[in-house]
Amino acid sequence: MIFADADSNFDNAEFVIFGAPIDISGSHRPGCGEAPGSIRKESYNFETYLYDLEVELVQLGICDMGDLDSFDEISEAARKVVSADRKSTRL
Repeated sequence: MIFADADSNFDNAEFVIFGAPIDISGSHRPGCGEAPGSIRKESYNFETYLYDLEVELVQLGICDMGDLDSFDEISEAARKVVSADRKSTRL
């Protein structure tokens, strides 16, 4: 599952997102690793037009790189995003 309306490929995207489903930094209970999938699932309930910003999400050009399961994969993805001058966020 990808983030809703994140159907651009990396080369054409203005924004890039990826999941980091890693539980090792949780302090009391596991579960952080489920967050990326839960966020993607709920993204299909978002309104696509943001009235406060006057932005239509489907026109932004978003690429979802999927879940990255190791710190090496996350570091490599971050380098790729920065070197390509894309805006990024981690789920």
